[in-house]
Amino acid sequence: LKDILQVMLKPDRKTSSPVLREIALAARKPPAAAREPLAMLLAARLQSGDRWYLESLGALARGIEASLWDRVAKLYGAGGLTDPQVLDLAFRLHPPKAAAFLATKAMDKALDPASRRRAVDGLAFIDARDAAESMVNLALAGPDDIRALARWWVEHKDRYGWKRFRIGRELGATSLEGGELKWNSGVMKSGLKEVDVDVSGIEALWLVVTDGGDGYGCDWAAWIDPRLEGPAGTLHLSKQPWNNAIQGWGQTRVGRNAGGGPIKIDGKEYGTGVGTHANSRIGWLISNKGYKRFKATVGPDDGGTSQGGDRTSIEFQVWAKTRVDTSWIAGLKRTVLDGQQAMDDRVKAARRLAADPKGGHVILDLAARDQLDGKLKAAVAEDLFKNPDLTVRAFASARFPRTNLKGVALPPIAELAKMTGDGRRGRDVFFGTASQCSKCHTYGARGGNTGPDLTAVSEKYGKEQLLDHILNPSAAIALGYDAWIVTTKEDDLYSGFILADGEYVIIKDADGRRHVIPADQIDSRRKESSSTMPDNIALGLEARQLADLVAFLSAGGAKPKPQQAVSLFNGKDLAGWTHHLSKANVARAAVWSVLPDGILDCKGNPAGYIRTEKDYTNFILELDWRFPERSGNSGVLLRMVGKDKVWPKSIEAQLMSGNAGDIWNIDKFEMEVDEDRTSGRHTRKIHPTNERPLGQWNHYKITLFGGDLTLEVNGKIQNVGRWCEELSGKICLQSEGTRIQFRNIRLTPLER
Repeated sequence: LKDILQVMLKPDRKTSSPVLREIALAARKPPAAAREPLAMLLAARLQSGDRWYLESLGALARGIEASLWDRVAKLYGAGGLTDPQVLDLAFRLHPPKAAAFLATKAMDKALDPASRRRAVDGLAFIDARDAAESMVNLALAGPDDIRALARWWVEHKDRYGWKRFRIGRELGATSLEGGELKWNSGVMKSGLKEVDVDVSGIEALWLVVTDGGDGYGCDWAAWIDPRLEGPAGTLHLSKQPWNNAIQGWGQTRVGRNAGGGPIKIDGKEYGTGVGTHANSRIGWLISNKGYKRFKATVGPDDGGTSQGGDRTSIEFQVWAKTRVDTSWIAGLKRTVLDGQQAMDDRVKAARRLAADPKGGHVILDLAARDQLDGKLKAAVAEDLFKNPDLTVRAFASARFPRTNLKGVALPPIAELAKMTGDGRRGRDVFFGTASQCSKCHTYGARGGNTGPDLTAVSEKYGKEQLLDHILNPSAAIALGYDAWIVTTKEDDLYSGFILADGEYVIIKDADGRRHVIPADQIDSRRKESSSTMPDNIALGLEARQLADLVAFLSAGGAKPKPQQAVSLFNGKDLAGWTHHLSKANVARAAVWSVLPDGILDCKGNPAGYIRTEKDYTNFILELDWRFPERSGNSGVLLRMVGKDKVWPKSIEAQLMSGNAGDIWNIDKFEMEVDEDRTSGRHTRKIHPTNERPLGQWNHYKITLFGGDLTLEVNGKIQNVGRWCEELSGKICLQSEGTRIQFRNIRLTPLER
């Protein structure tokens, strides 16, 4: 590599792209530190659009993508790389730090459509929340020609890759929740039907096709010119990007049928429409209130009827979700502002507004505009601090007299920090209804994603700092979490974080809902000085609850403290173990025995297990196992509780040949695993099997600390679990149909 670099660094050196590609491929083996300078030189010489060169560079950069991107970004900032070059590099390297660059390029209407689509695709390959969040923004408010692609990626990655971020629900109109069936066609096998439905006041519309009860093998369907009509004009939905679409086969397409051919019904071709395949659902969010009727023509597409008309039977349905009537809020607002009204009536109206989630924001807006007199402000304070909307409570702290909900005086922060909290109780506080922390914040992949992830917050802050942030959240608002109040020309009011600000403004509220508002419909916007996180005064937590909460948050950075290791198997007998077999009349010795060389031998029949007499909670368990005769099945059960049975409540670390490292959840043991690798109770291992050949010894290292589980097979991490129920339980070795042997069973207790 040194010789290659010396040649390439010569200023007059010109090397063709094919030669550079070969250099990149030939230099893939050396350590990362040696490869990075060469990779950077090759990156600087990239000709945009040279896919073979880019792929070779990607192979050279494997494992150093993040550090190479840092150098690329620095050179780009200094003018040393062009936009097309950096876009190609971001697409191929896709490190997490490239998410902001790719999202910006995807939004840039000055770029050609192909480059913007490339930016969207590159963003999809970044396994990070920032990328997922940006993709949702693009799907909701990106340029028209990339919204459909971004939506497709959100829907796909919500099932594969980004599932843990739970972003699909933020598209809106992703299910029929809150919807009402407005029209149905009845079962159709051919022909056309006209649709004309009253949709006054809707905020979401779904076009649904179901099979007629005999399966959906030939159920192709078409919506011809679906449109909304009213005082606002005509909105042709086939030209309006949908927010969500699912189908039973093929794709939902504009102007084409589910298979990509022309839309045809009874031999007649239609150019304007949406083709799909039962069972299907297409959803739109409707921001404009000025539409009254939904109209369309529907019928089974010839793509299905041509395969056999008798097998085609579908039903078209129109579903809609109507906006909640908030006209009463405007009426109460007028009463509050009317100085000619009796003060008692004005107070009554103000208090009713203050107690309602939407009305509370109206009161806050009036207070910010100095339109509430002192008596009204004093009257509504208590209702605001009890408001169901956490954002209302938080903003109220800045402008209204504060009273502790429970009337309990808190000690100074220094004294609170000295209190010994219980992390388990603190978990209940975090995920409970009193604090509602998890409504906005994620901890260990659980909770909401409105506020910052608090999993590792203890690595940044000590106890006193954590308490200060809880009690005084507005003192230091995290970058990107500034709160805004946005009002529209139709007098709608939204509060939360602004995620996108352009032709459309996206604001995310405290419940994690995204609201897309056309910029030209905004009447005013105001940045709040308060955090959207309610302080402790608004939450009403007691000192003990605060101590417990801080203990829980601090545990995120707690390192396990290994204690003296103990041997669970002495190599001589089964002292410290008992057993359970599915056949009560079979003696333990007929299944389990200790061989002369200190090996624990299990015949495999009947089914059952041996288990420790003692309970264990947090530990590292290490053992060797092998199948001496043929491939088979067994497992290690962890934190086993309850009655002996086949099989008891526990976590199984799988030992089946070829599947060691899989997790089985037995009897609904509380835990969370990677949903992308999980089917029912079974979570597949991360990597292909790394077990040794039949007859050779394998090594299991199982770490269970608090809620975290790690399974290592022969030195490689094959699986992880989170939020495992923290119980003291037995450790079991299974007899499951095949002869298996164990040795060197050692346990290292872990303390916090």
